[in-house]
Amino acid sequence: GKITAFDIVNREIKWQFGTGNSDWILVDSYGNLFFTAISGSVSKNNTLFSTDPAGKIRWQRKLTDDSYTPRPTMDKNGNLFFATFATDSVFSLDYSGKLRWAAKLPSPGAVTTPLVSDADGKVYVIIEKYEAFDVAVYSGNGSLLSVLADLPSYSGQSPAISFNRLIIPSGKGESIFCMK
Repeated sequence: GKITAFDIVNREIKWQFGTGNSDWILVDSYGNLFFTAISGSVSKNNTLFSTDPAGKIRWQRKLTDDSYTPRPTMDKNGNLFFATFATDSVFSLDYSGKLRWAAKLPSPGAVTTPLVSDADGKVYVIIEKYEAFDVAVYSGNGSLLSVLADLPSYSGQSPAISFNRLIIPSGKGESIFCMK
């Protein structure tokens, strides 16, 4: 697979990028794309890319070897936040791809769901553990603000922010957690 941009009016391919797979794509309000290449000719051992709307590379940043990167989030200032398995850390890059900060996760586990950011710039990271999960809340500058520990069930689903609350559906469909 490759990333392909289509012109839906003229029904034609505008551009294509690479031959590898990407697990996620984030698009900002300017049409810039952010994604990882995790296999194939452009994988480069898991590299985070940003392209402009025409498919031209704006920047690229090599991540740690063998690190899986779940879907990131972007705050209202264009800062990107993501976590990796290999380092048990959460990171923030500025809009030009430069590292702003890195912080260790407060507990061991896997980050398998998308990160989310609220209007105040707080970043929520769900850390999966065996039959439970933690929610770590970071400030936009990387300070750990709080940890909600050992919530029963798997998360496994995409969290959402609504009415100043974090909503987390359980992976088994048995519960919905709502946190203020």
